[in-house]
Amino acid sequence: MEYFELIVIGAGPGGLAAALSAAQGGKKTLLIERSEVGGTCLNHGCIPTKALLACAELYDRSRGGKQFGVPEVTAPFVFDAAAKHRDSVVKRLRAGAQFLIKRSGLSFLSGEARLVDDRTVETAQGSFRFDDLIFAAGTVPNPAPFGPSVKEGFINTDEFLALTEIPERVAIVGGGVTGLELACILVKIGRKVTLIKGTERFLPSFDEELGTFVRRSLEKAGVRFLVPAKVERIDRANGFLQVRLSGEGAILETDLVVDATRRLPNSGALGSLGREMEQKHSFLAVDDYCQTSIPHVYAVGDINGRAKLAHAATFQGERVVQNILGAEKRPIFDTPVPACVHTDPEIAAVGLSAEEAAAAGIDAVASRAEAVANGRLLALGARNGFVKLVARRTDGRLLGAQLAVPHASDLVGELAAALAGGMTARQLAETIHPHPTVCEMIAEAAKQISIQ
Repeated sequence: MEYFELIVIGAGPGGLAAALSAAQGGKKTLLIERSEVGGTCLNHGCIPTKALLACAELYDRSRGGKQFGVPEVTAPFVFDAAAKHRDSVVKRLRAGAQFLIKRSGLSFLSGEARLVDDRTVETAQGSFRFDDLIFAAGTVPNPAPFGPSVKEGFINTDEFLALTEIPERVAIVGGGVTGLELACILVKIGRKVTLIKGTERFLPSFDEELGTFVRRSLEKAGVRFLVPAKVERIDRANGFLQVRLSGEGAILETDLVVDATRRLPNSGALGSLGREMEQKHSFLAVDDYCQTSIPHVYAVGDINGRAKLAHAATFQGERVVQNILGAEKRPIFDTPVPACVHTDPEIAAVGLSAEEAAAAGIDAVASRAEAVANGRLLALGARNGFVKLVARRTDGRLLGAQLAVPHASDLVGELAAALAGGMTARQLAETIHPHPTVCEMIAEAAKQISIQ
């Protein structure tokens, strides 16, 4: 039985980062992946979604280009071409990840893995012993409890992101990040979109104003919202899918239903050992160092449910390996994690909102800058949006930021760095920001706090 100092199960963002870091640090490392390298993010999530969004945004801008002197485009969107762009981006990035694995010198196995005890992993190619194990298997689509008789036309988000054509009418079940981003893509390419959600609150992990802002923006673009509503069953009749909703038994007719509800942890590889490990809401429970209840078994990324974001998984994977290699352990969850939603406009957040600061008993002060006063955004034709900053009243130290503007996902990195570095609003305000840019809104909001 071959021995490895470290075995990593799952080659998504967290597992791949951990395995590469360990190999670079001199650890004899085995990386096991049952499907494609890159995990959900690269193959069924972040990357294909953003590739399609780039196509949709270009098409949407060309249709509304009259005010910019661009002749209006009347031809329909060619989804097949967009799908080819999506697939080419994924293929190129996947090849890059495979190259990094090969160059690193770590061992790689393709196939299923299962823990048979707390020191042994079993695969079709054999069994392997280990000192430490990092479990980074991610999540899988949630099998919806409705419409078991409907097979054609009812798909999950993984399946949606493999389509080469899209029908005229699409219903999306679930109003989380993925559901909202798919709605944004579809309405921009001219599809009739209905979004069904069980509660009034959108994006509950974000500041409430951000969720409300996204909903209003999508409604203005043409997305129909059925909220609150719950799908009771889905049937096929008269050539359409009929979605029966709770309440008064309303029926929605559509061509395609996309299940964008929550994903479930992919914990099958734990085998019987999984029953011995502590869990929290079906995710693996971990401490501040991503250690499970078995100290030499770590869980990083979506599987631990702490921050279901690709960049958080990458950070966790790298920090776990640093802790394994180093004499001094550093906690993992004390670093601000930015989160983004790629709608139109984008929203992003990092740190605490004003409400969260108040709930934590912190005396905080907040400020905001509006898009209507930003020259760069006005030149782009954007008039709605804002940047909000939250700081501690006593010393002005930044606590959080919320953004709803074009390029918010690019701007929030500056604010994450500011929070991680312990910057004050005054220090941020006194940092020269280029003009004319959207990031001037950050400086403007910081100035308002610094003079209070």
